[in-house]
Formats: sequence, structure tokens, C-alpha cells
Amino acid sequence: MNTIPLHYKVIYKNGDRLDIADFRRTVSGNFIFEYKENPKYLFPGFSPNQKKYESNVLWEQIAFRVPNSIRNQFPSVPLEELLAKTSGRLVTDHFEFILTTETDTQV
Repeated sequence: MNTIPLHYKVIYKNGDRLDIADFRRTVSGNFIFEYKENPKYLFPGFSPNQKKYESNVLWEQIAFRVPNSIRNQFPSVPLEELLAKTSGRLVTDHFEFILTTETDTQV
């Protein structure tokens, strides 16, 4: 399966605004969550003991943060693409996903 790759910067935004990780969807449709070196804050569900996570399904700890109001407006759009429509405002916490213009050529 070939998909359009996505790349988000994961930002912690409670007083500080720190880039703590990268979240990607690759051309092959896999997902990668990768912490920056020595992140000051951690994203729930991703231990700092493992820097890079890979999966062929979107992690629930990311998926549930897309607000229902956005899900309802775009019911056929994959949740990882809806992160771009949140304007950085997610449900329940102090994180935002900022879509970057960097391309990801990983397969």
C-alpha cells in the first residue's frame, strides 16, 4: 500500500514550547514516533527507554486526541491526517502536532 507520507513535529506546550518528537506516516503506510535527544517532556504511552517506535497501525494514545468535532466534519479522513486540521489543539493534554513540509521517503 502506498500512501502520502506525513511528518509532524510533536510539541509540548505548557509554558514551554518544546519540540520533543517526530511523528511520521511513511509511503508504505507505517507509523513512526521518534523522540528527540533527551526530551524534557514525554508523550503519554511512549517510554523514553525506547527512542523510536514503529507500527503498521496508528497508536491509540495519538488517535484519541483528535477532537470529535473534527472527526465528525471529516468522517472519511484517516485520523493521522486529521491531526493537521486541529490547528494544534488536541483533546486532554499539552501537546500539539504541527505538520511540517519536510518529505519522508521511507518505505
